[in-house]
Amino acid sequence: MKKERININGIPAILWGDKSNQIVIVTHGSQSHKEDRFIQCCAENFCQRGFQLLSFDMPEHGDRKAKLPIHTVKQAIDDLNEIYHYSEERYESIIGIGCSLGAYYTLIAYQHKPLRYVALLSPVVDLIELTHQMLENDNKSINDVIENKSIILSNGIVVRYEDYQYLQSHLLNKVSYPISILYGRNDKLISFESIEKFVRKYDCEWIISDKSEHYFHTKEDMIQINEWLNRIK
Repeated sequence: MKKERININGIPAILWGDKSNQIVIVTHGSQSHKEDRFIQCCAENFCQRGFQLLSFDMPEHGDRKAKLPIHTVKQAIDDLNEIYHYSEERYESIIGIGCSLGAYYTLIAYQHKPLRYVALLSPVVDLIELTHQMLENDNKSINDVIENKSIILSNGIVVRYEDYQYLQSHLLNKVSYPISILYGRNDKLISFESIEKFVRKYDCEWIISDKSEHYFHTKEDMIQINEWLNRIK
């Protein structure tokens, strides 16, 4: 499979597959990178079906580790918009795929974009709710974040008040494309109830993998992912 490393306004990216008029933009999750196992699985699936696929490193991930700019929510959304602008100038059709945190970024950045389809794996569907949940798990509240501007949780995640403010002023209000979700029943990060609420609101397709966790990584998980991706035409 052809694999071209490119740079899009300072964002390290990879263009997978032969030339096509159809592109799939994939956004990885937290602590991952543009060549993770899920993205390779997506590339193999779509490229053999005549698509190209574009993956990239979010701030402070992959080839951007220990480099500026830091990973704020605004910066991540700005980067997704850069990737979209690059794609819309070169392709007739765009599909969006997001994993975990990358799923939420995809939804927020592209909620008004004319995407053909969006597929979300183990998606964060409400980052404000998840932020409150993580704070509560550490016996903290948003008031601690406001007072200190930012705090580091026991799991190493940095919660910044500027991110919280950005999220509150950039809520997900509507989507204009069909959405399919693949969710592991044993997901300990994203609750079943939050996905169920999101699915009802946006009339999504929802596939539940009974033996999977938040991180899809086993051989059986990869088979499930491929079967899911094959539904996207």
